[in-house]
Amino acid sequence: MNIVVIGSGNVATHLAKGLFHSGIKITAVISRNMENSKSLGDLVQAQAYDNIKKYNLWGTEDLVLVAVKDDAIDEVLSSGLLKNSKVVHTSGSYDTDRMKEYCLAYGAFYPFQTFRKTAAVDLSIVPFFLEMSDEDGLALLYKLAGSLSNSVHELNSEERKKLHLAGVFLNNFIYFILDKTKNLCVEHGISQELLKPLLQQTINFALDYPENLQTGPALRGDLATMRSHLDVLSKNQNLAEIYKTMSYLIYNENHDDKIEL
Repeated sequence: MNIVVIGSGNVATHLAKGLFHSGIKITAVISRNMENSKSLGDLVQAQAYDNIKKYNLWGTEDLVLVAVKDDAIDEVLSSGLLKNSKVVHTSGSYDTDRMKEYCLAYGAFYPFQTFRKTAAVDLSIVPFFLEMSDEDGLALLYKLAGSLSNSVHELNSEERKKLHLAGVFLNNFIYFILDKTKNLCVEHGISQELLKPLLQQTINFALDYPENLQTGPALRGDLATMRSHLDVLSKNQNLAEIYKTMSYLIYNENHDDKIEL
């Protein structure tokens, strides 16, 4: 089995390395940035290219893994070079049917996880979600995903889009709030280390208890505390808006009356 990887970013790096260490041959890594392409190619013993048109063995590989940003997938497909290839993207929100006219077979190979090149990820516990236009291709994806993970599932584009949306709330929005929280601590001379026990307990509770764990002044209807907090945030408009929005939502979901902050 041999695979061509298009992309050299966070997802491409982890998947290429994971497949390589599972005994899958990576034939080529193709990325606009030759330095990045070569760096990943060297890690997985693959030829490196900086342009999809420079690779001239299309159709001989078992699978093309397109691990690029969503808005670059169409550009890769529209090259017209993949019409004899089985091709999968790694996106949570890209509509797989858009690939139909460009490929021999097409689908999705979506790891539901956040990645950074330099951060280790245990792929064996990462859920993989698969979609493929033909049965042989789907069997191939199951084999590949099974070599990486113990959690492999089928999911169509619409279902995957909803899962991806859940991930945006769970990961992207949380990161934004964490970043603003750290800035708040720096602004007021509070050590970020003091936040870690609370953050760890919050995560533990969220993972271990299925029931609603909401606490805080908005749940209690403590308007005085909420207004006091907003006074502290008077010079931080972004965080004040987050605080107001979240407080309104929590309060209104748990109380019959409406509040003014």
